[in-house]
Amino acid sequence: MGRQAGLCGWVGDGSPDQVSRMLAAMAHRGGETVVVEGSGFALGRIARARTDGKVATPPEDRDAAIVGFCAGHVLGLTSSSSVVEQILRAVPADLRDLDGAFSVAAYRPASRDLVLCSDPFGHRTLFYAQHRGTFYFASELKALLSVDSLPVQMDLEAIHHYLTFSFVPGNATPVAGIRRIPPGHLARWHSGGLKLDPYAELRAPESVSHVGSYGCGAERVLEAVREAVQRRVFSGERLGVYLSGGLDSSAVAWALRDAGVAHEILSLSFGRHSVEHREARMVARYLGSKSRSVRVRGRSLRASFPDVVHKLDLPYGDPVTAPQYLLAQEARALDLDAVFNGEGGDQLFGGWSNKPMIAAALHGRADVHALLRTSHRFFGFENELYTPEFRSALGDRDDRSGFLQPYLEDPRDKSFLHRLRRSDIATRGARNLLPRAESMAAGAGLDVRSPLFDRALARVAFDLSPHQKLSGAREKHVLKQALLPHLPAEIVERPKSGMAPPVNRWIRCPMRGWVRALLSERSLRERGLFRPEFVTPLTRGIDREGEVRSRRVGEKVWALLMLEAWLRIFIDGRGRAPGSGAPMS
Repeated sequence: MGRQAGLCGWVGDGSPDQVSRMLAAMAHRGGETVVVEGSGFALGRIARARTDGKVATPPEDRDAAIVGFCAGHVLGLTSSSSVVEQILRAVPADLRDLDGAFSVAAYRPASRDLVLCSDPFGHRTLFYAQHRGTFYFASELKALLSVDSLPVQMDLEAIHHYLTFSFVPGNATPVAGIRRIPPGHLARWHSGGLKLDPYAELRAPESVSHVGSYGCGAERVLEAVREAVQRRVFSGERLGVYLSGGLDSSAVAWALRDAGVAHEILSLSFGRHSVEHREARMVARYLGSKSRSVRVRGRSLRASFPDVVHKLDLPYGDPVTAPQYLLAQEARALDLDAVFNGEGGDQLFGGWSNKPMIAAALHGRADVHALLRTSHRFFGFENELYTPEFRSALGDRDDRSGFLQPYLEDPRDKSFLHRLRRSDIATRGARNLLPRAESMAAGAGLDVRSPLFDRALARVAFDLSPHQKLSGAREKHVLKQALLPHLPAEIVERPKSGMAPPVNRWIRCPMRGWVRALLSERSLRERGLFRPEFVTPLTRGIDREGEVRSRRVGEKVWALLMLEAWLRIFIDGRGRAPGSGAPMS
């Protein structure tokens, strides 16, 4: 099972060479390709070869009854039969313990059944589209866009969602007609119809356990973190850890050292603008781990921007995304095979992102709109930002709350904090943190692992009472109790600060040329989505009235900059790499 491998294929009446073109669009995922073709179908996989010249993973079962491939690492299957066979024959109940970061495509030629499977948390994405009676799928959007006959038009509703969340929630994409398999689902394509069945649902038990004491809960959490990390260590790999200096990534680095697993620590540095760099070095020294600081310089940021957008596949408005790509490139230059990160701690253990809504709930103001406003992008400013044409095309229906309400208003979860966390995992985790980290790592030929997004660990976290996660103002209380004996108290007890990249400085200095080119009045009018009178002051550093944090203006500009760059590459240029015909100037 190739770690950062990519999958693609079609069922129906596709072109014989279409899979080869789809694989070529994902060439950064490796140099070894395997294609299986037959009457009415074609499947392909691309993976990186090992240094000994062998393919990183052999193809799965290719007999006459079942063909298919798996990309990533699958945990929780105990049968000796192949992953592909088990997935193809499974009903959702058979996969209740399935975990890992993977995607699977399995096909039975005799009955013409195609089954696609996504991992429970959304580490790996599978895009799909139906066109002229043929069903296409691929690990990357740009691979689907290589289908010449496929129409490529903006999905304005998905763009509208992006401008609120800074990523595209749900299953749509900003390309009309192209969607994504939901995390934790089996998708079955047969006789022109697609059926989606969930096999993984994260929910608190009917009666939440208080585990007897805080100490007992901390012991359970510590052991679950250890096991989640160890399950994702495979023999023969050179490993690294992305260490921010925060609690979550420090916990992962500690667990690797505790297991005796050799690894190298990599940390981002923004020079004198760094927020957590000192703390990252402190943790590395405390653990006795080899560490490397990766300095984000303006010229590297500016030069890598088109490649970042292309490798991301979807627009992501968080400005830390480009530095993550530079970090992945450095890790690959060190000949690392995989890196671990600390994503998931906030979502599982009641981190800082939950606190504003908890405070609002105490004052009776915790509704869906309050949560949408916490994104700090463009929610509430649509009439000022959108052109009349864009606004009219959207119509009166607004379904943004629909991404959150199923979790926030689920009567089965008695705890408001549990509902918040489920909402955060399903939106920010599954459609933002995890897929963008995977895209940036794979873009550099690297695998990334997020062990805190682990089903067994999640069950432990959701079995604890809300007070064990948020004790007064102390966020992630039980996780901190678990780690206090193992990490410096200064790290464990330090308030959450986030990486806080100096985005205001970036848009004024190294990215100034990109801002002028992509968000000029002429560019805005040609695209027809946004009013220049709203955007232009932002590009000059003037935020909306009432905003108290100065970095918000830079975050808004970055979100718009990312979107316009994405539109030029993926809509105007059909996903072609910059420099090969995609208009970026």
